[in-house]
Amino acid sequence: MRPYTVRPPLGAHALAAQVLVARHPPSHSMSPFETAVRDGLGTFPAGALFLAAVSGGADSTALLAALASLSRGAGAQGPFALSCLHVEHGIRPAPESRGDADAVRALCARLGVPCTVTHVKRGLIAERARGRRCGLEAAARDIRLRILRRQARALGAYAIVTGHTRDDLLETILMRVLRGASPAGLAPMPVRRGLFLRPLLALNRAAVEAYLREQGLSWQTDSSNADLRFLRNRIRLRLIPLLDEYFPGWRPSVQALALQQGRVAGFLAGEAERRLHWDLERENCASPSGIEGSAAPVVSLPWEVFAGADEALREEALLQGAALLGKGAHKPISRRALTKAAAALARSTPRPCITPKSQVPSPKH
Repeated sequence: MRPYTVRPPLGAHALAAQVLVARHPPSHSMSPFETAVRDGLGTFPAGALFLAAVSGGADSTALLAALASLSRGAGAQGPFALSCLHVEHGIRPAPESRGDADAVRALCARLGVPCTVTHVKRGLIAERARGRRCGLEAAARDIRLRILRRQARALGAYAIVTGHTRDDLLETILMRVLRGASPAGLAPMPVRRGLFLRPLLALNRAAVEAYLREQGLSWQTDSSNADLRFLRNRIRLRLIPLLDEYFPGWRPSVQALALQQGRVAGFLAGEAERRLHWDLERENCASPSGIEGSAAPVVSLPWEVFAGADEALREEALLQGAALLGKGAHKPISRRALTKAAAALARSTPRPCITPKSQVPSPKH
């Protein structure tokens, strides 16, 4: 039995009922906000289906409203299909979380967008967090992404659209700076990565709220956003106000840092792939966690090649080796852990290798 339940739109008798394809031209010209969202969507096939991930908060509410308006005639590309998915995580008190789900349903009914609500079994996310030794938010994100991908596959969606804004981007960069991320970890989140599309990244929270007021739309407030136990909340509520007061130009500077580190990460990845090539094999070799004599799948390369490379290339190669084994990425990369693992491998003989049980951090996506 699945640990979560799906509630499709009332009266839906087939999967096609999950999709709205508007066929009428818009009754008004696009607002600047909608124009920015349209630009963020980029190019897409005629009749493409976008699955909107909507929590009920300001960002995703504005996103859904703009998409609903654009779906009725997105410029030269014409109309597109639109569906909404809301995930009720079962973490907050039931009246609050169920209230968010009801608000999303009501919003979708007002906009004429089909809505699916998925309820995660209470306690499942906390159990996942303990099992993976990660935070509650990271575990919730992992489950939410799994549900979104499953729904996207079921609908044949062209993209999963999320409401990340420029404010979210800056908060994420600050979090990773404080955690000691690598260049890849500091690189800005892209507008498009795989199935996921973030058309609001060029917009800030002020623009979001202005659009909602213009449209006469309200939004839900997640009480956990005020919980200072979470690092993101401490950054948003405590650190950023101080930065605004004492370093008013910090936003473009942090964005520039992220862009620069993204270029550095790209260079390191290319050089490591070219100069430090891993071989997939099954043989006994040393691993950074001290495991020897394993016949499990491993990736390895000659010790003299690895040990003779620059430290930055060794660390990047370590990430690439872990990726070849398909290791998960539910935690942000720690520079300290990465440096320690790379140094251990450089000392190993005769061939440094990574096994599926090696304690190797993976880059955050």
